[in-house]
Amino acid sequence: MTGRNRWSVWEVAETMFTQLGYTPRALPTTMEERAEAILLTYEELAYQGAKAQVSMLSLMQGSSFSHMLMAMHAVVAVMHRDLMKAFDLTRLEIIADGEANP
Repeated sequence: MTGRNRWSVWEVAETMFTQLGYTPRALPTTMEERAEAILLTYEELAYQGAKAQVSMLSLMQGSSFSHMLMAMHAVVAVMHRDLMKAFDLTRLEIIADGEANP
């Protein structure tokens, strides 16, 4: 059994443990998982939804997201000539930095 990407490995393992009758221990959400959640929100609810999610994360002490992963998605958007998406993802970075360092 395999997962689709490196972040799904934990979900596959938890599903296997559950199927074997065990209760998996809850793991803390990683910075990469939070970045992926923001990117998914951006795709589903556009910039305003992702902006609200970034603002909410900023209010939670110690709940940052992977800025590197977000920047990589912005670069890929430029490569695909989706400049608005690249601009939006960059704005989300700036918002997160501004709220983290007022």
